[in-house]
Amino acid sequence: MVLFYLILAKKSISMDQNTKQQILTANLELHKKEAVLYDQIHPELTNSSESARLDKLLKFTINQQNKSALDIGAGTGFVTHKLLKNNYKVTAIDLSEEMLGVLKQKFGNNDNLSVQTIDADTFLDADTKKYSLIDCSSVLHHLPDYILTIKKMVSKLEPNGYLLFFHEPTSHLAGKIENILRKIDYKLYRIILAFKNVLPKLKSAKLDYTMADYHVTHGFNADKVLDILKRENLKIIKIERYTTAQTWIMRQIFKLCFTASTWSLLAQKSN
Repeated sequence: MVLFYLILAKKSISMDQNTKQQILTANLELHKKEAVLYDQIHPELTNSSESARLDKLLKFTINQQNKSALDIGAGTGFVTHKLLKNNYKVTAIDLSEEMLGVLKQKFGNNDNLSVQTIDADTFLDADTKKYSLIDCSSVLHHLPDYILTIKKMVSKLEPNGYLLFFHEPTSHLAGKIENILRKIDYKLYRIILAFKNVLPKLKSAKLDYTMADYHVTHGFNADKVLDILKRENLKIIKIERYTTAQTWIMRQIFKLCFTASTWSLLAQKSN
């Protein structure tokens, strides 16, 4: 997803109901096509470095007595898997039935897992439970109004509960050289996909990220996320700003040469 890194640092604008619905519909259509390919075409989200990063963040949470987690936008289960391994009782929700279908194929027989096909706002408005951990991975920029949804997440946290945001875009504006290297990274990984016989399926899917990744192309405000967490009296336990890519060699180059384009954080609610 080359566009993921071409972040435009624009001010947030008010969003009408029609635009919100367009974003939800676009995500439904995108992930219906993408679900069976997702784990293979997005190594920038689930590579070994990202997996280790997520493990380190979750270590801060392991001593909780009531280990109940809400995985918002659970997708194919990258975070759900980690939570189950850490003995959480997990409620995994996602707008896409197809994405959750892949997740259920992996973990559906686990007694500590419940799965629900529903959008984040509708679920949070209706749910009466409190959770010791609420997380979302590469999800905030897909939400119509991510600031409003974050406020709802905070309201569902237990005292001392944790909020985990993983792999979200910064407001970084890539320069000319970085953009060229991003395109090279994209093409290199398509060669890998061709060898794995995945590229023909990817081409036929004709994935369109334009509206689904609305806040990537219209400006995702990472600073505003931090500001709302502070206003909601959450303490930032750990924040990491870094850069990633689809291929291993490009991850090393970007790590050494370019400004962070991605961030992850863990915050804790006060008593």
